[in-house]
Amino acid sequence: MIPTALDIAALTVGASFGATTRHVISQHATKSQAFGALHIAKINIIGSLLLGTLAGVNKGATMLPPPAVVPSAVPKFSLIQSLPNPRLTLLLGVGFCGSLTTFSTFSLDMIKLLEAAEYTTCLRYFALNNVGGAAAAGIGYFGAMKLLKRYGAAIASKKV
Repeated sequence: MIPTALDIAALTVGASFGATTRHVISQHATKSQAFGALHIAKINIIGSLLLGTLAGVNKGATMLPPPAVVPSAVPKFSLIQSLPNPRLTLLLGVGFCGSLTTFSTFSLDMIKLLEAAEYTTCLRYFALNNVGGAAAAGIGYFGAMKLLKRYGAAIASKKV
C-alpha cells in the first residue's frame, strides 16, 4: 500500500515531536547524571509503555460492543469508535514512539560500557532496557485493554 500525503504528514509530525522530546531529555539528563546513558533506558521504557498502551487501546476498541444508536439531528463523534485509526497509529506509534525510543543509541551505549570495562553496569543497563521495556509495553497493552473492557462501552456511548 502506497502511503498518502496525510499518512506521510502524520508520520513526519509524530517523528519530529518524538525526536525533539528525546533530544531535550538527553540534553537535560547528560548534565545531571553520572551515568548519562541511563536516560536512554528511561526513555525506552516510557516509549514502550506508550506504544503498548496505544496497541492495547487499538485492540480493545475493536472488542467493544457497538454503542446504542440514538437518533440525532447533529452527527456526533466518539474517539473510541474511531479506533483503531491507522493514521493515529502512524502519528503516535511509528512516528512519536519510534523516534522517541532508540535501539541504536542503546546499542552504542552498551559498546561504550563494555569498552570501559563497566561489565556490571552494562548488564544492568541491558536488563533495564529489555526487561523494563517489555514489562512496560505489557503493562500499557494489557492495562489499556482491561480499562476498555471495564469502561469502554460507557466511554464509546458518550458523544462529544
